[in-house]
Amino acid sequence: MRAFFALAGCAALAIGLTAVLLVPVKPQVSVVVFPEGSSLASGSEITPKAVRVTIGVNNTVMWINQDETSHSVVSEYVDPASGTFDSYAQGTGLIPPGQTFEFTFTQPGTYDYYMIPHPHMQGTVVVHPPTL
Repeated sequence: MRAFFALAGCAALAIGLTAVLLVPVKPQVSVVVFPEGSSLASGSEITPKAVRVTIGVNNTVMWINQDETSHSVVSEYVDPASGTFDSYAQGTGLIPPGQTFEFTFTQPGTYDYYMIPHPHMQGTVVVHPPTL
């Protein structure tokens, strides 16, 4: 009889663990920062200069403007789900100090971008396919 209850307890635990494992996990957001002074030609660059993301894990990227001046994110890439990877095309335009811009990548690839009016500021987003 004890063996039956032990087996039933293990089965219930296994079912409970399966239920827990099936709960979807909200993807994380990758962050890029425009640091203070980055608008100056001699200023610091965006951080990180290259961000690597994986679809379904951290493929939404948020640019945070910590500088004293506005920045933008401009690229030629058009994502089939998210549209043009460009803060102007997305309706944000220039990203004011203290504000953010987000973009979700749904296709693997390497996507370069730059800033207007600060073309010396350039970065890359490398998007990896989902892992199984």
